[in-house]
Amino acid sequence: MKKLFIVIVGLIVLIAVGGCLGLEGIFPFLNQAPNVISESITTAKDGQLYSYLVMASDPDEDVLSYSLIIKPEGMSIDSESGLINWTPANDQIGVYQVIVEISD
Repeated sequence: MKKLFIVIVGLIVLIAVGGCLGLEGIFPFLNQAPNVISESITTAKDGQLYSYLVMASDPDEDVLSYSLIIKPEGMSIDSESGLINWTPANDQIGVYQVIVEISD
């Protein structure tokens, strides 16, 4: 039995916060952007569970929320933990772009 690999070309993480402008030094009351502290797993095998925990920290210690903006069919993310799960089917062999949004 052949095992085919699926490559997730880019796991792009968007950070949706008000602190993305870099103005925290001038306006200290502005929200600071979360920081992604995990490295993405970019390959998956058909018929096998792909799991990746998106880990991020927030300088303001705000609660973080995770969502998938662009994803292949069947991929999901836990909005509270950032855990991505996906079991690709045989007909999903290919290259996919995945975009995760982290909000605080």
